[in-house]
This record gives sequence, C-alpha cells and structure tokens, in this order.
Amino acid sequence: SNPDPIVAILRRKGFIDALLDHGITYNPDFIWGVENAYQTGLDAIKKFGNPLPFTAAIGSADIISIGLLNGAKDAGIAVPDDLSIVTIDGTELTQLT
Repeated sequence: SNPDPIVAILRRKGFIDALLDHGITYNPDFIWGVENAYQTGLDAIKKFGNPLPFTAAIGSADIISIGLLNGAKDAGIAVPDDLSIVTIDGTELTQLT
C-alpha cells in the first residue's frame, strides 16, 4: 500500500527481514499496489498472471486479501493449493470470508 506511512514502512521492513532470515531472495517487483482496496487484490492477480511467479501472498489489509482470494478464484488459481494468502488486519471481514 501507500509506501509513506509508518505502518507501511514497518510492515515492508518486517516482510523483507523475514525473507532474508529464511534465505529467501527479496524481489522488490513483488511488492505491488498503492491503495488499501479490494480492487488492489483483484488487480494484483491480473498483473502477475497465471501461473503466479510465487506461491504465497501477503495482503497489507484484509480488504486487499479478499480481493486476492476472489481474483485467484476468477483466474482458476486454487487457494490454498496453488496460492496461500496471509492477511494482516484481522478484521471481521476475514471471519465473513
């Protein structure tokens, strides 16, 4: 999401640090999107295509992750078999989904 607020900076740093801690190469092209919106998740699946170049995605907001989930379904990508989705906020939206 928006790269300037402190929350986005801390989440991005934590993500990059976790990758490096586990010997996973960080690819800045995989951090994508600027709005905390459902459409961002849908657009991310379209941007990266099918098959996806990764097997997991982290949504920086629950609404983005729901877009990822539905975008994957629309693209014929099976969750969680082909794509695991992790989300951050823990709002009621995740309970409903």
